[in-house]
Amino acid sequence: HEPSSSAPMSEDAVEKKNKVSATDAAKKAARKAARKEARKAERKAERKAERKAEERKAEHTSQQSLARKAKQDAAREVETSGVPAHDSSGKMSPAETSAAPNIATPSVTFSTFEQTPFATAVRVALTDAGFSEPTPIQAQAWPVAISGKDLIAVAKTGSGKTLAFLLPIFHQLSLKKRACSAAGGLPAPRGLVLSPTRELASQIHVEAVHFGAELGIGSAIVYGGTPLQPQRKALSSGFSARGV
Repeated sequence: HEPSSSAPMSEDAVEKKNKVSATDAAKKAARKAARKEARKAERKAERKAERKAEERKAEHTSQQSLARKAKQDAAREVETSGVPAHDSSGKMSPAETSAAPNIATPSVTFSTFEQTPFATAVRVALTDAGFSEPTPIQAQAWPVAISGKDLIAVAKTGSGKTLAFLLPIFHQLSLKKRACSAAGGLPAPRGLVLSPTRELASQIHVEAVHFGAELGIGSAIVYGGTPLQPQRKALSSGFSARGV
């Protein structure tokens, strides 16, 4: 017999070859898995982008629908009552005002702080705060509110609505005897302001504390999302003129 052309591999060589093959297979499997994950992530990103596009389209369609409905409602309101709807600024043209017989125009307005019945300390505080004269909403709302009549006032943000209702409240409270709670004879809340958001409530509270202090009238703020005990304590024990 002729000798074999190659000698049989040793056990170490066979083991080394098997390890190399296993390593190559693992690398190949890892590359395949990475490509699969990349394709999966790409498809996921595409689906997410499609959903966002659909949501934006739906939101735009909804806004258009709401705008059309608001326009239709305003038109129906004019047809049925003859009272035109306000625009976003809360103002109406002279022609619209004359066509709205159910809207009362104040017969008296305050063009200066000196014309108001507010305490001198309050008028000084207004001047110190940088106000030179009543804003249009204040000039018209103050006489009505001070007289004790119900009032609905509409004006854009930053027009002075907060002081338009706060100062008449403080004026009325300063003229009356302090009410006392049934238990302990402590001051009870005598005025209530409702706000749709916590942020707006905080803004109103800042003004209430500042101007109420001039008349010795305290203020407390109550809203959700915070511990109840401090707020309950503020309401049950009365508040200082500096507010709570």
